[in-house]
Amino acid sequence: MPVDLLQEALEREENAAVKLYLIDSLAMLGQGAKLDVDALMKNEPNRDIRMHLSYMKLRKEASLDSAVRQTLTGWNPLAIDSAQIGKLAPDFELISANNKKVRLSSFRGEKPVVLVFIYGDT
Repeated sequence: MPVDLLQEALEREENAAVKLYLIDSLAMLGQGAKLDVDALMKNEPNRDIRMHLSYMKLRKEASLDSAVRQTLTGWNPLAIDSAQIGKLAPDFELISANNKKVRLSSFRGEKPVVLVFIYGDT
């Protein structure tokens, strides 16, 4: 989606969650220096949105590496297995908060597992 369409959407969007994604998308594209972030922050009542705008301001024109953008653009969510109600969750491996590899299957039959994906500043 062209940058100008993202900027237009940000100006008229009222849904806070959508605004967060618009802000983060623009920041990842290096558009922080091209917007009047201070004015957006001043007029924004939502604390989380102000926080994401401040992240955008810090990034300025720094964008995601082109290889990362290309990988994300080519990602096909239909090509991965997804959790389904009533079925075992597909196995995967993640890095824990203390930098250790953890595989979901290592917990099968042991105890329930709850995954929390922290987004932004929450």
